[in-house]
Amino acid sequence: MVLRYGAEWSRGQQHIGTGRKPQAVGLSAVPAGALSKQAIARELGLSIPTVNLLVSQLKEEGLLTLQSGASTGGRIPEIAYFRYDSQYVFGLEVTDHHLRIVLIDLAGTPLFHAYHDLPFRKEQSYWIEARSLLYSIMKQRNLTPANILGVGVAIPGVVRWDLHQMDFAPTLDLRYFDYRAVEDIFVLPVIIENEANAAGFAESWLQSRDQADGIYLSINKGVGGAVIVDHALSYGINRRSGEFGHMTLVPGGRRCSCGKEGCFEAYCSTRVLADLTGGDLAAFFRRKGEEPHLQQVWETYLRYLAQAVSNICVALDVPVVIGGDIALYLGNDFQHFIDMVEAMIPFSSHPYVSLSSAGADAACVGAALLLVARRLQLLPGV
Repeated sequence: MVLRYGAEWSRGQQHIGTGRKPQAVGLSAVPAGALSKQAIARELGLSIPTVNLLVSQLKEEGLLTLQSGASTGGRIPEIAYFRYDSQYVFGLEVTDHHLRIVLIDLAGTPLFHAYHDLPFRKEQSYWIEARSLLYSIMKQRNLTPANILGVGVAIPGVVRWDLHQMDFAPTLDLRYFDYRAVEDIFVLPVIIENEANAAGFAESWLQSRDQADGIYLSINKGVGGAVIVDHALSYGINRRSGEFGHMTLVPGGRRCSCGKEGCFEAYCSTRVLADLTGGDLAAFFRRKGEEPHLQQVWETYLRYLAQAVSNICVALDVPVVIGGDIALYLGNDFQHFIDMVEAMIPFSSHPYVSLSSAGADAACVGAALLLVARRLQLLPGV
């Protein structure tokens, strides 16, 4: 509870991910978002003795710093501000063909990122190689394990935190993998999360702070999603909430990687496009303007995508953010796509759909931010 109060104050005063420029306070310079104890008490509705206790405990944990403020003729007030640089967090995105790494501070500010062509292997040697990459980054930045809060790992699959288990990751050919082995290898705390959930959390936390509820739709070689309720991930009773990619879009249609026929993923995975240009998604979009058959494929793809998105909008009546690799290429045709979606919704409505601005590192950053949320007790169940 102590950390919850401190984190809520810090989060309320300075949005995670924003810059921190000093501002003048009398003769001192303190970061934007710093508050006196009296102001903290007013913001949280707490008594001054309670605030003194919380501030003291947060300071002991290295999460908060006190500094003298400006005198107004009486006692010089103490100004408190949250130390976002007190620890750092790694975020990893694991796919069948690459490993993406970010390092963030407690504000979610990316400090380092790297992309490695490292195909996934089920052997222990894969995680040992990943550990070597992390420790190399730590050495370059003069960090030790004591400086690292932990490692958040995003994977394309279903994860059970309560069992420390990855239930099913079809593109990685993983079933019922106990990820405590990864924690033992890294010698750091580890959270493993579904990549769409992680990316959706980053989108909500960093980009859509005024939007409490929504859907994040992640469209890459697989299709997944995240359900956000009151800025937190909603998991469902089996922790499979947001698996939109396996909704049936075309009964009896194409076979999906999950074994079913006609899934949304079978029609709107980026593989549908990339496979027509030798596996190169960028090449598809370079060529489609000059090759009519590719343009026709794109139009058909957009219709299927619009059908799925309109179904989600009608069922849940919340905004939908489209992210993943496809978001990089939808921009030029986005209004055309929006028109398709709105034509399929049988009643007038305010705009439902937008493109993610969280970027290519969204899943990495989101997985790391989940560790921050757990550290600061910002979210229930984390």
